[in-house]
Amino acid sequence: MKADNGFITLHRKITEWEWYDDVKTTRLFIHLLVTANWKDTKWHGVKILRGQRIISRDGLAKETHLSPQTVRTCLERLKSTNEITSKSTNTYTIVTLVNYNKYQDQSTNEITSQPTNEQPAINQQSTSNQPQLNNSNNNNKETSKDIPPLSPLEEFNFSPLLTEKIQDWLTYKEERKQKYKPTGLKSLLTQISNNAAKFGDAAVAEVITSSMASNYQGIVFDRLKQQSRGQPQGDDFMDKLKRVREKRKEQAIDI
Repeated sequence: MKADNGFITLHRKITEWEWYDDVKTTRLFIHLLVTANWKDTKWHGVKILRGQRIISRDGLAKETHLSPQTVRTCLERLKSTNEITSKSTNTYTIVTLVNYNKYQDQSTNEITSQPTNEQPAINQQSTSNQPQLNNSNNNNKETSKDIPPLSPLEEFNFSPLLTEKIQDWLTYKEERKQKYKPTGLKSLLTQISNNAAKFGDAAVAEVITSSMASNYQGIVFDRLKQQSRGQPQGDDFMDKLKRVREKRKEQAIDI
């Protein structure tokens, strides 16, 4: 769903917004601001209000060049501090920017009389009269702290494929109640980076997927070495060993 030609104005106070230091969350939020409907419209018989838009995780991933897993994480962050709400059906999801009318109000300055230093402001009018991005964020700061930052991944500059697989692995570990601490996470990412440089992103991504499928506690990087040497893995190795032993028995009988 494309936004009409036009513009929005970002107040400099956006730099004081609690998510501003998270590049990907800020990127996604501004993208939603730019692409949200600026007037009520209809799509497939559904009324889409001003400040809303139809989304899909894969669609947003393509539009923003973020991985689908990253898009999901960023959306959850924005929901946690009440920047957006969403409503899903079997066929689509509507996202609502909670204070869009305040950000983009063209007719009144009433909401600009109570500025604070806590949140950024966004408006289509002059930058001297800007609404607050969200006045309820002070009450939600503790909630937002529970969401793990993406900065360690950004430091390693992984490809979209590996970033998505690493996010899947971290989610898998959290579900097993084995969440990484900062030092352990950095060590894991270093291992992944070193193996990706040696064996390639696709091979490492496959090993991460197979480790989760096998319900392992850790990523079995040794499989990468076995693959590079052409050695069989897992059950294939045991089958080959069994065949070798049977062949030796047959040879012993012939003698």
